[in-house]
Amino acid sequence: MNLRLNLLLLIFGIGLVTQSAWSNNVIEIVTDPWPPYVYAENNKVVGTDVEVTQAVLKRMGLTADFQLLPWKRCLSLVENKRVDAILAVSVTGEREKFLHFPSEPVSRGITVFFIKAEDPISSINLDNPQNLNVGAMLGYEYCDELDNSRLMAGASRVPTLEQNFNMLLSGRIDLAVAIELVGYHKASKMGISDQLAVVGNERYCPGGNYLAFAQKPGYEKLATRFGEELIKFKATDAYQRILAKYLKPQ
Repeated sequence: MNLRLNLLLLIFGIGLVTQSAWSNNVIEIVTDPWPPYVYAENNKVVGTDVEVTQAVLKRMGLTADFQLLPWKRCLSLVENKRVDAILAVSVTGEREKFLHFPSEPVSRGITVFFIKAEDPISSINLDNPQNLNVGAMLGYEYCDELDNSRLMAGASRVPTLEQNFNMLLSGRIDLAVAIELVGYHKASKMGISDQLAVVGNERYCPGGNYLAFAQKPGYEKLATRFGEELIKFKATDAYQRILAKYLKPQ
C-alpha cells in the first residue's frame, strides 16, 4: 500500500514539475540581432522569426519575452537553464546535448560568401583557400562542411556582420561569410548593395533556424508541441503576411 502511494505521489510530482515549468505562461527567449529574422526597432524586438514565434506561442496559450544578447552569451544562458529557449539556432551535435529541437524550423537559410562586386572570384575550394582571407562571425558555427574546412580555419572573427562588410570593402579580407538573406538585408541598410556580390552559384549549409528549448523538466514536450503548432501556422494566411512584411525586396 505504501509503495503504491509513493508511486502515485511520484507521478503527481512529475506532473507538477512539468506543469509549473512555464506556469506563468511566459517563455524567456534569448537571441542576437540577425535581421530580417531578429532585430531591434523602436525599442522592440521584431523580425520574421520573432513574429512567427510569437504567433505560434500565442496559439499554445503562451507569450514570449525576448532578450537580445551576444550569441555566446545566449548559448551559455540556455545551456545553464537560466532561460527557457534560444531563437534562430541551427542544429549541431554539440547543441543537441543541451537543447530540445522541435521538428520544424521557424525559418530556413542558405550560407554564401560575399565579395566586392568588382572582384574576379568565381569559385572557392574550401580545402585549398589559395591565400583567400575570410571574415566570419564571432562565436558562430555554420555547418560541418564549412567549419571543418581549411578556409574557415583561418577566418577572422568579429562580433558583427557590418564589421565584416567594412573589412571586405577596405580590402582587409577577401570574403565575408553570411546567411544570404541576412547579408543582403545588412548591405541594403548600409547602402552598399551595389558594392557587393555573391561568389558564383555556390551555396552552403542549407538548414533551419529553430526555436530550441532548454533541457528543463517538461520542455521536451513543449518543443514537440511547438513544432506541431508551427507546421499548422505555416499553412495560414497570417504566416504569409509576416513573410511579406519583412522579406519584400530591399
